[in-house]
Amino acid sequence: MNNVEEKKEELIEELVDIRQRMSELNRSAIPNKLTEEEPMKSEEHYRNLVEVSPDMIALHSRRKYVYMNPAGIKMLRAAGQGDLIGRSIFEIIHPEWLEMVRERISQLEQGKGVALLEEKYIGLDGTIVDVEVAASPIFFQGERMVQVIARDITERKRAEEALRESERQAQQSAREKATLSEIARIISSTFSIEEVYKLFSEEVKKLISFDRITVTLVSQEGNTLVNRYVEGTSAPGKDQGSTFPKEGTATAGVIQGRKGLIFNLQEESEVDSLFPALLPEFRAGLRSLLSVPLISRDQPIGALHLHSRIYKAYSEGDLNLAESIANQIAGAIANAQLFSELKRTEEALRRSELFLRDVLDTLPISVSITDKNGKVLLNNPARNKTWGGEEFKGISQLGKYKGWWADTGEKVEEDEWGLARAVKEGKTSLNRMMHIETFDGQKKTILNSGVPIRDKSGEVIGAISVNQDITELKRVESQVKKLLQSVSEKQEELRALGVRLAEVDEEERRRLARELHDRVGQNLTALGINLNILCANLPAEGAAKTSKFVEDSLRLVTETVGDIRNLMAELRPPVLDEYGLLAALRWYGEQFSERTGVATAIRGDDRMQRLSSSKEIALFRIAQEALTNVAKHARASHVTVTLERVDEKTVMSLADDGVGFDNRGYPSQGKPTSWGLITIRERAEAIGGQVKIESEPGKGTRIIVELRK
Repeated sequence: MNNVEEKKEELIEELVDIRQRMSELNRSAIPNKLTEEEPMKSEEHYRNLVEVSPDMIALHSRRKYVYMNPAGIKMLRAAGQGDLIGRSIFEIIHPEWLEMVRERISQLEQGKGVALLEEKYIGLDGTIVDVEVAASPIFFQGERMVQVIARDITERKRAEEALRESERQAQQSAREKATLSEIARIISSTFSIEEVYKLFSEEVKKLISFDRITVTLVSQEGNTLVNRYVEGTSAPGKDQGSTFPKEGTATAGVIQGRKGLIFNLQEESEVDSLFPALLPEFRAGLRSLLSVPLISRDQPIGALHLHSRIYKAYSEGDLNLAESIANQIAGAIANAQLFSELKRTEEALRRSELFLRDVLDTLPISVSITDKNGKVLLNNPARNKTWGGEEFKGISQLGKYKGWWADTGEKVEEDEWGLARAVKEGKTSLNRMMHIETFDGQKKTILNSGVPIRDKSGEVIGAISVNQDITELKRVESQVKKLLQSVSEKQEELRALGVRLAEVDEEERRRLARELHDRVGQNLTALGINLNILCANLPAEGAAKTSKFVEDSLRLVTETVGDIRNLMAELRPPVLDEYGLLAALRWYGEQFSERTGVATAIRGDDRMQRLSSSKEIALFRIAQEALTNVAKHARASHVTVTLERVDEKTVMSLADDGVGFDNRGYPSQGKPTSWGLITIRERAEAIGGQVKIESEPGKGTRIIVELRK
């Protein structure tokens, strides 16, 4: 039996005792049996009994107090009897109990008994007092009255309320602990975060009422959010899987402060100014929001949100409970994310292994992978093909392998193979060439490599052996080398032939020029002299008519002599032989400018040492070809030819301001516009020179010929 029950029993016993005493008093006061002195003694006895009672004892007649003991005066916060005597009994009754008290008084006035009642009194100062009241009808001083005995049970009530509150809190705490335990069990029972979300939502609703629950996580980028789980009232744009900016959200608010918050949403303008991202939820009719951060390993990963349609639906107790729940679910989310990442990693690893195996299976190169002891974990098919079918199981077999170093011809020892060095010494060997004899007797040339595999601490945990069969490659390489040597020889022959052809060409030009001068030139000169003599000796009769034809013939002879002289200069400019390349370029530049209208400038130092005749004529012909290209294709208005010595090299450059061209892929044989450039290159190479072309569309062209001394 608890304290409350014990106090109740004690009070009942005291009331029974008082009622017995009052009954005795009543009997002693019955009319016709009392003498005139006995009532006075009875009243005195009664007063002595009630004056010292710790409980309120009062008498009322016609529903007004006629007596109140000191305990009652004190209970009702009165100064004395005068404040209460004559006052209506209903003035101290709490309004909630008035109706019931009226019924009890009616019963008492009819002489009926009433049960013990717990009710409330109101003191004169307004203080509310919880009381336990026993009332009974009595005769006193010859008048029917009602006797009231009231015990102040305010403290007992408080104790009972405290006890009930304690029991309620204990029950609530037990429910919370049970729910949290269930959430913990759910979290630990599965790595499926979707299953965790659904089951945990059901458990949360047992403790905290909501119309919408949301788990919002921060994206990897950190500036956007995603609703990973949503249940309940729908909000446009905030469904499960929705992604939206982090700024202006309740999630951002609780993450920044790292503590939960309660938002009571009453006005749309207030929501818009505080957290504009909550407008869809507000417009969906949700008026209360409880948000707590989700923190895992001291890093905020998102927030848990509970929404209610009821304004001010959540308390601080709800907030504390939600934070406890959030701590658990945050760990579950982190574990689920880790598990998902692990699954993705495992899947990526599996795919990588499959891809690696596919690659190794298709590689024509022998590959073996071993553990730290040199035991083979993987051989690709090319391994057996390279070595003639012998299955390789590890470095213990290397003693049976036959190999000789390609550079020295010495035998490859067991510990010199790349795999042995990688496993035993942790050394890397790359592409060491050796000749081998396979297990089926074939002679091959291979590139042998061995690379150790290390863990994070640097310890060797395995090795990779690679053997590339280059037998066919070496055969082809030998053939290519012979072919290249043959091509080089043919190129040298072509170059020599080109030089010889250039010499023959120049000799033929020189011969033709000489023949034109010695034969045709002299004959034309003689013809001119004869025509002059003929014109002077014409008879007077008919001389005017005949003289006209003779003069025309003389003019034609003179023009022909000039043309032949120009042709002789083209074939072999005399100025080139007599005065050198720079003078010849100046002469030809004037001719080119007069013929094409393109302003031509020739720059150089007359004191520069002359080159050999073959080199001068080659450079002159290159300049002729380049200027011809300018006239045909460049659409230039200016061209500059420069001849100079630079670092023991003779450099001739021709630069124009024409349309230019894209010189990528130069020279390109087969294009009509490329033949001139090809000719220039061949002439330069014939005398040991090099040609560079600099050109861009719209930026002109520069041809540079470099000739070493």
